[in-house]
Amino acid sequence: MFAYPTLSSFGEFFFNFFFNFFPIFFFLFFLATSFFYVLYNFFSNFFFSFFFLFVLFYNFFFKFLF
Repeated sequence: MFAYPTLSSFGEFFFNFFFNFFPIFFFLFFLATSFFYVLYNFFSNFFFSFFFLFVLFYNFFFKFLF
């Protein structure tokens, strides 16, 4: 209605934006946190952390020595 956003129009926009897109943001946040949680549990394991370092350094030395 006005050229500048008033408090009521901003509140209405925030209300619509929040209640329309909050489930999507919550799902993406849950997906990202669960992904990094699984990644942390995988690489905090003793065997898999050393296996990851072995693969990393084997790839490095294979690239630079041969």
